[in-house]
Amino acid sequence: MLGAGLGAGLVLSDERVGLVGFLASNFLGIVIFVSFLQIPVFLGLGDPVIADALLGRSLVLALGYEFPSSLILSFLGCVLGIFFKGRLESVQRTVSL
Repeated sequence: MLGAGLGAGLVLSDERVGLVGFLASNFLGIVIFVSFLQIPVFLGLGDPVIADALLGRSLVLALGYEFPSSLILSFLGCVLGIFFKGRLESVQRTVSL
């Protein structure tokens, strides 16, 4: 998670997008995880009663894995990536002068 956040921070050009983007990416990851667990029910292959139990447990599982360590590491990686990108740009400007 730290490496993914670091890479994302290095790639993004705007700091505001980098700091807000990590929240959107973590939320999207949870949505994708829960959606994949619900595919059998959407296709009519599973019982709706089991689907409700599976949905509740998958949300608890996803949020349990997401908070606090993954969220903190992703945020820290994003901040470090933005910092290192700024340092690299200043070194490039200094070298090109």
